[in-house]
Amino acid sequence: MNNTLQLNRYRDDYYEAAAAQITALGYNNPATDTDLRQRNIWEYIKQNNLSVRIINNFDYRSNMANRSSSRYAKIQTRGDNEDPTKVQGLKNQFYDENGKANERQKRIPFGWIFEDDKKYYASVGNKRGQAHILAQEQHNLAASIGSVVIIGGDLSDSDREWHAFHIAELSNVDDGEAPEEEKPNDIVGQLKALREMSEERGLVSASETEEQKVEWGKAWVLKTKPTYRGEEMSKVVGDIANRAFVSDRSDSIPMPKNSEISDVWEGHFPDEPFDPSNTDADVTMIVISGCDKQVIFRSMTDKWSNGATPTDKREEYWCVVRCGNGARDVTSLRSLLKRRLNGRQQFAWFNNNERYASAGMPRCTRLMFVKQLKGGGDDYEVFRWNSIKKEFTPVKRQK
Repeated sequence: MNNTLQLNRYRDDYYEAAAAQITALGYNNPATDTDLRQRNIWEYIKQNNLSVRIINNFDYRSNMANRSSSRYAKIQTRGDNEDPTKVQGLKNQFYDENGKANERQKRIPFGWIFEDDKKYYASVGNKRGQAHILAQEQHNLAASIGSVVIIGGDLSDSDREWHAFHIAELSNVDDGEAPEEEKPNDIVGQLKALREMSEERGLVSASETEEQKVEWGKAWVLKTKPTYRGEEMSKVVGDIANRAFVSDRSDSIPMPKNSEISDVWEGHFPDEPFDPSNTDADVTMIVISGCDKQVIFRSMTDKWSNGATPTDKREEYWCVVRCGNGARDVTSLRSLLKRRLNGRQQFAWFNNNERYASAGMPRCTRLMFVKQLKGGGDDYEVFRWNSIKKEFTPVKRQK
């Protein structure tokens, strides 16, 4: 890249000269920055004798790897780090309405270019990179106004991933000045990535049991995450390690979008579209977050309790349910299946309750539990009420 600043790798003051080039471009000196994370990253680069190459006016749009790349699990150790609102805000901070330089960028991003795909991955400054891409697209710019530090140009891709992970970790340290709080889900992903790389490098045995991996994971969290130390955090640390390494555990995912729910529903009940906004239908369609007795009762009786005219005719309900929510969310497949069974039994009890029937309370005749755990172990579960057997029977996908 012809915007690369030239620097002799073998000069005695190599890192001092590199820092001087960075400050000459208008950025803070990473060796003396007030941000501890920046100083730690620069110190890590020096201690591991990693090469640095500074590129000005970097073409982020052409060179930055697509976010769908599996490599990001090792390079960007936070699960959700591309908030569109924040990216837009950074773009407006860096560029004026004509696509020219606006405010000074305080800190230069650090990243890697890999041999196998020739793409740039940011260990530090991912959102800033996305902001530059946005500006290049909106203003049709051949290059950005930003610079990058490319690390480890003489390493293998495996070594690049290893050091990229550890530099990303340094950028995530919660020292009271971190721009975003590191969440348990982030640490779960970090443990999985680190374990995979450690096994590849022969640092730990791939044949260890799940229990041994969990203990290894807990030790790493306690060593590297100060905010997770203390007796009161032991349960949280254990949950993180279990989610990373126990086959029964997995990260939760939120309630699916309405379009996905409708598609899956139609696959099981063709010609019976699920649309809660449809008030003309002869059935009531609802989406429920939670499957314990109180939530089910409230969801099933809310409309009935506000009804103007008492009737003994039971209205049909079609229910889409996600078990657990917020602090009561679930990350164990075994626990999730138990909750779904309990929820199904609660709906059946509600349907079979003679007092509810005589009062004209509704009954659930279609029931779908959404997929809510990552991975292939969990999936949608769909049921139809059997009025003869007075129980829910499974419904297979038909299309």
